[in-house]
Amino acid sequence: VLIAVSYILILQALFRLPSRTARCKAFNTCVSHVCVIFLFYIPVFFTVLTHRFGQEIPHHVHILLANLYILFPPLLNPIVYGVRMRQVKEKFMKVFL
Repeated sequence: VLIAVSYILILQALFRLPSRTARCKAFNTCVSHVCVIFLFYIPVFFTVLTHRFGQEIPHHVHILLANLYILFPPLLNPIVYGVRMRQVKEKFMKVFL
């Protein structure tokens, strides 16, 4: 909740910036941070839900979700922050498009 409130306050300050280029630059930084936060919290959310309500879920699925929770965010952090650089973005587009 505190993270969400802080990002709402950041967005309010962001929209008060006078120049459009400053807003775009700050917004790009915020988007990267929000993506990383989502990459962390989404696997946590599913792991917690399966442990809390998934008594009939097989044990290997619990292990898989726990491994994804540990591996997924650190593996994708360099991609999220690297895509912001122009050279990396161009190579990324060539590979996936």
